Amino acid sequence: MDEVNIPVTPETSHEVYTDTSEPPGKSDKESAEVSYTPSPEVSPEASNSVKNENKLPFPEKYTINNEEDVDKLITHEYPLSELVDFFGMDEFSDGGFYYIPYYSKGIITPDTVNEKFPIECTRERDNGYYTVYKVKEGGNYFVFWSEFREYIEGGKKEYSDYYGVGGTDYIYSIKNINDFSSLQPGISTYNDVIDIDPSTELIETGAEGSYSISLLDDNNVLVIWYSAWVKKGKGNEVIIRFMRIHEKTHGYLEDIYDFDLVFD
Repeated sequence: MDEVNIPVTPETSHEVYTDTSEPPGKSDKESAEVSYTPSPEVSPEASNSVKNENKLPFPEKYTINNEEDVDKLITHEYPLSELVDFFGMDEFSDGGFYYIPYYSKGIITPDTVNEKFPIECTRERDNGYYTVYKVKEGGNYFVFWSEFREYIEGGKKEYSDYYGVGGTDYIYSIKNINDFSSLQPGISTYNDVIDIDPSTELIETGAEGSYSISLLDDNNVLVIWYSAWVKKGKGNEVIIRFMRIHEKTHGYLEDIYDFDLVFD
């Protein structure tokens, strides 16, 4: 495969890389050039991009505040190691967004989290909720809440809906597209992406394999598709297939408010 790496400059910032392979859903006649695209070619199920009009309210005992800065709301900072040990990110040594494996750890509810790390700053977005913690080493640690349904056995089928931790991420800087200029489709790997942006979110889809999302400082995201399914863990050499810049839609990282992504 022949790849052409176009240097990133202000004039070419929306035409970053060219890859001769075809992206999912494209005909052979359509170009696979990586470019600025206003609507991501990812499924709503994968990106969590469908606005949830009927989402479950967050427990009332926790205040939702979408206005005030984290410095006004948060009174405690925690070492990154303590947060990582509790939520389980240390199971993967390559960094990146971490989906909580509720099937092996059990569902971690807001009350369970609050006992260990008092919840002081929770935001609401169209899609759901996330909680912010300040990290002593710098940056913010984000806990994203997902809805769960538990069936109760009895005289009839009953169920209880509640929130549990769906994923976490530690973000201490937002990257510029120029930071990714060394990546080359067909050559560079997922590990190379993580080396540049440790907070990258990895998403797996059904037939189309894996892709990742990196936040950019121009309020866009860099979406990278891979040649095969990416297995989280150290030493992952799955090769990049192609890359595109998209506007933010809805998803875990994309739903974070901009004022929660301002770092010293």
